[in-house]
Amino acid sequence: MWLSRFVKGLPSFPLLAVRFASEPPRPFSGRSRLPYHHPEGNSYIERFHRSLKEEEVWPTEYRNVQEARASIARWIEEYNHDRPHYGVGNRTPNEAFLSFAVLTKNEALTV
Repeated sequence: MWLSRFVKGLPSFPLLAVRFASEPPRPFSGRSRLPYHHPEGNSYIERFHRSLKEEEVWPTEYRNVQEARASIARWIEEYNHDRPHYGVGNRTPNEAFLSFAVLTKNEALTV
């Protein structure tokens, strides 16, 4: 949760094991996750967090918070705008959102 305060556009979920070269590791706060009442409901955000950690956070040793903010923001931008996802028909999430917005707008006009 503390990282979301520094990275604009990052969801407010706890990210563990972020390493800064100049800082000692922070202890886990002990807060548990909020319950969600559907077994597959959290799978999308969990997959996002896993990809973020495996591809950006864990392999990178950040020197300071500003570097982490910039690097993670670049990764999120690439994830949402440049990278096709199987779950949305091999389109980027941004393309899927825009096509959904057009469909919703057209349906609202015809009702």
